[in-house]
Amino acid sequence: MLRSSSKSIQIHFTMMQSSNFLLFSYAALSS
Repeated sequence: MLRSSSKSIQIHFTMMQSSNFLLFSYAALSS
């Protein structure tokens, strides 16, 4: 149970990180 929850947290963190990177690059390009 703990192992699967940590895996889902890792996936969620990776998705947030990639979306933040996309937003940052978009802001850098549009400015």
